[in-house]
Amino acid sequence: MGAAGWLGALFFQMFFLGAVFVAVREDAGAIAVTGLAMIVLAAVLYRRGGAGIALGQFALAVSLSGQGMVIYGVAESLGGGRVIETAAFWVCLAVFEAALYVLVQNRLHRFLAAVGVWIGLAVAVHLALTDSVRHAWLAIPWSLGWLAPAACALAAWFTVAEQRLCASGRHVWLEPAIDATLLFALGAALVVTGASHPLAWFGVPETVPLFSSARWLTGALVGVVLVGFALTECRRLALSIPATASCSPAQRHSAS
Repeated sequence: MGAAGWLGALFFQMFFLGAVFVAVREDAGAIAVTGLAMIVLAAVLYRRGGAGIALGQFALAVSLSGQGMVIYGVAESLGGGRVIETAAFWVCLAVFEAALYVLVQNRLHRFLAAVGVWIGLAVAVHLALTDSVRHAWLAIPWSLGWLAPAACALAAWFTVAEQRLCASGRHVWLEPAIDATLLFALGAALVVTGASHPLAWFGVPETVPLFSSARWLTGALVGVVLVGFALTECRRLALSIPATASCSPAQRHSAS
């Protein structure tokens, strides 16, 4: 049913987008407006019958295409490739995805919108930190080294506060965002560690002396978050640190 929904969306968009690009291919503003109309259509489909698998996947495909058209149209209107290389553009993209998270009430759509928020923030931070670096791609571990621990801390906070969030009715609303946050945290940490080499300390150019320490920075900050999370869990379970470290797995299971 999900494949049927994407297939239907594919044929719909081949006809619809083909007609739009033939008519207004030189008008970036019209392309952006068309993309907004597609997002509105997806939101209406979600609200009227998005619980169905096929219709829900159709709406998701239409919304993702609409978002692409909005981003393309706005970027072309503001100067094309030059504006994409600015941190402000990616911050605006994160704000746009956050607005979609609030307005479109579908769990999968919200999850993907939250992923878009993190991607926009990651690119914005990277451009802001590496504006004067000649080979900016070398600084990816350095820029992600700040965001991965922050995302990990948010995921840990959600776990600790989950009971209170359920009682206040905010758990369902926040859960897709935290799922996306955890996915981003793990992916960013993997990029940082995978892009660095233990012997990079000896071969880093003098112009980028901090980039080689990104893997150690990320590991240290994530470690602090995990230790704090463990201490919070011990306090929640009313267990002392020595007792938690020395008790058997069966005792820990019974305590929890």
